[in-house]
Amino acid sequence: MNKIGVGELAAIPGTAKPEEKTEGPELSLDSELRKGIVVRAGGSVRINIPFRGRPSPDIGWSKDEAELSDKVLIEKGLNYTQLSIDGCDRNDTGKYTLKLENKSGSVSEFVSVKVLDTPGPPLNLEMKEIKKDSVTLVWEPPVTDGGAKIKNYVVDKRESTRKTYSNVTAKCLKTCFKVENIVEGAMYYFRVMAENEFGVGQPVELKNAVKASEIPLPVGKVTLIDVTKSSVSLAWEKPEHDGGSRITGYLIEMQPKGTDKWGVTTSTKTCDGIVSALTAGQEYSFRVIAYNEKGKSDPTPLAAPVIANDLNIEPSFRLLFNSYNVKSGKDLKIEIPVIGRPKPKIEWMKDGEALKQTTRVTYSSTHVSTILQIKEANKDDLGKYTVTATNSAGSTTEEIGITVLDKPGPPMGPIKIDEVSNNFISISWEPPEYTGGCQVKNYIVEKRDTTTTTWQVVSALVARTAIKITKLKTGSEFQFRVTAENRYGKGPSLDSPSIVVQYPYKLPGPPINDGGGAIIVPFRGRPKPAVSWKKDGLPLRQTSSITLLTSEASSKISFKEATRDHVGKYEITLANTAGTKSVEIGVVVLDKPGSPTALKVDTVTSESITLSWNPPEYDGGCNINNYIVEKRDTITTVWETVSSAVARTSIKVSRLTHGSEYQFRVYAVNRYGKGPFVESSGITAQYQFKLPGPPATPQIAHVTKAFMFVTWNEPVNDGGSPVLGYHLERRERSSVLWIKMNRRLIKDTEFKVTGTEEGLFYEYRVYAENIAGIGKCSKTSELVAARDPCDPPGKPTITNITKTSVSLLWTKPEYDGGAKVTGYIVERRELPQGRWLRCNFTNIQETYLDVTGLTENQGDCGKEKLPSRKKPCEEPDSKRGPTWQRKSKVPCN
Repeated sequence: MNKIGVGELAAIPGTAKPEEKTEGPELSLDSELRKGIVVRAGGSVRINIPFRGRPSPDIGWSKDEAELSDKVLIEKGLNYTQLSIDGCDRNDTGKYTLKLENKSGSVSEFVSVKVLDTPGPPLNLEMKEIKKDSVTLVWEPPVTDGGAKIKNYVVDKRESTRKTYSNVTAKCLKTCFKVENIVEGAMYYFRVMAENEFGVGQPVELKNAVKASEIPLPVGKVTLIDVTKSSVSLAWEKPEHDGGSRITGYLIEMQPKGTDKWGVTTSTKTCDGIVSALTAGQEYSFRVIAYNEKGKSDPTPLAAPVIANDLNIEPSFRLLFNSYNVKSGKDLKIEIPVIGRPKPKIEWMKDGEALKQTTRVTYSSTHVSTILQIKEANKDDLGKYTVTATNSAGSTTEEIGITVLDKPGPPMGPIKIDEVSNNFISISWEPPEYTGGCQVKNYIVEKRDTTTTTWQVVSALVARTAIKITKLKTGSEFQFRVTAENRYGKGPSLDSPSIVVQYPYKLPGPPINDGGGAIIVPFRGRPKPAVSWKKDGLPLRQTSSITLLTSEASSKISFKEATRDHVGKYEITLANTAGTKSVEIGVVVLDKPGSPTALKVDTVTSESITLSWNPPEYDGGCNINNYIVEKRDTITTVWETVSSAVARTSIKVSRLTHGSEYQFRVYAVNRYGKGPFVESSGITAQYQFKLPGPPATPQIAHVTKAFMFVTWNEPVNDGGSPVLGYHLERRERSSVLWIKMNRRLIKDTEFKVTGTEEGLFYEYRVYAENIAGIGKCSKTSELVAARDPCDPPGKPTITNITKTSVSLLWTKPEYDGGAKVTGYIVERRELPQGRWLRCNFTNIQETYLDVTGLTENQGDCGKEKLPSRKKPCEEPDSKRGPTWQRKSKVPCN
């Protein structure tokens, strides 16, 4: 065709088929999208991608080969598609892939999106190791790091009784951490968070609480208690530590000889057990395992294998102490474990005689022990007690000393009159035979003019057993009395005879002392008497230091360089055919005193030792002025002076080193100097007592919402030293901590605990303390709620009466004691002296009841009471008088 027109047709060979034109999908990403998109948390993302293709391709978006979240919006145009995300967070980080597909092919491209945010939660948090004071946690890094490198991890902990977490560390650089210094036995939750430059991320928490505990330590020594041909009895000591979790029980395992297999034979919750069904004559080994919720401890074996046979065992005692102290008026109980087969026969003796049982003093035996009980002890109970156990295998005996702490007895008399003058009198006495179980502190000396009945104190602080009483009136007659005093008070007195204050005139005797070293004895007689001398009852012979010379009218004895060996009673005897005459002459040599005697140790503590001694047998012819005491640590050779002016025959040496061994020596001193010493053996400075045993289980005697009154009994064993007091602890039911209730030592066996919170449950335990320290705690008391007792219901009112029933109505108590009333109990009794019987056998929720089954014309008295959650809170309320059953239905007033 041209401008002139249409030309001729040309023929086209073949046939033509019409078809639509197709084109494979294509898309292109600009350079910015290929680099990826980085956005801060909270920002928006827009990914717009143009495309082409015929027919129009199908569009598919995905993230990390997974479906998109609901927050992602997809738009589609003719030649483009757009993905939009608003409010981005760490979870939106990833690869977003666009796939286009039509029948001509497919194509896909991806765009990386990085959201800068705090990290996601770490993965797989778990416990690697649990101990009583630490927990080790491990985890994996979070899937999402928030677009920045993880700098560190933050670890928090929370006690199960609290609602908030506390930080443990904010600088953990690894994916594990050991949490230390946690409370043993407490329950904890833990959580871990990752931190990057944008902050701390989401936490991962342990699902279950972790208890700070571990398996218990092995049990203590395992002891064979008894063995027969078919059984074995074992006992053991509790583990030193329960691992922070209460010990659930113990397992006894057995291994017959010839096998390598151990098997559990007995399970018990106490520290003893019996294994039965053994084969007679077979040898077995045994071991004991403790277990708690964390698992089993290591086994503790019995020291040696056991052959199952009936045995004869020689008796023996497990005596903890050889001496006991008890305060006068208090009770004493001594329980001594006894071992022996067959069961030994027990006998008690006191001071060498069979012990008589009285209402106060009794003894008894169980299959494992013998018990001596003394009620309201007095000084008659003081002495040495002997206990003997006897069976066919033998016999054993132990001695026990019991000291009754009381006021001392009277000093031993009589009171000696040592010297009398015109204005003073010197007296002396001996210490009391019974000191009251402790050292006599001092003596009280009193005087009385025999013309009056009034006693006057001369001195109340006499340290020695002698005193010079001055400022007396010449010619007056006096009587004196001496009283000993110890820490428990003053004892009875020792009285002297009456004494006149005057010069001590004496009749002249035959001996003449020339003031030097000779004694001249003039004599006469016809025929001339024979002269003989004796010293201390033995014939006196001349020596190099003693010369005898007898003349016609006298006899002379001379001493050369007199010494203490010349001290004594000399007797001269004259004899002729007319008779015999003897005269005694006392000779005293003035010299230094001899050594003190009977040095002994009275008491020993960890820092002091108390010594006592007797005066020297030879005092040097004059009074002892004082004593010198020295000490020496046995690791050295140097003696140190403790005191050079000791007036009494005892001393307490203080400021010693606990556990060190010391020696002591004592000198006597008079006006002529210091005599020889007496020396002690080595003594170690340590208490001879042990810690007291646990007191009895505390009891809650009275409860209100504001206070509780707790009581308990003294421990059975005071450790050999009187209990000084007690310590009381309290624990709230939901807590693991025990709180001490007393600031000062509790002297009595009761205590009022204040500061309780209404409705909370509390339990208590108590410790005893003696001079050696604080003993083990008692068993725990029952849980008791702090709430007031409720009021009684109102007075019951009779609303209707028939011949066999009565209808009652009453009001609720004004105060329910802080607990919901769970019901009422109604009781009745027949008059005049019938017993109270329940009318209902289930608690009544309402405040009325129809009492049926009554007897016509029988008088009944009714009452109702109110049960709380545990027991009735108050006394029930009753009607004013009886009710007589009759046919009339009119209420009776």
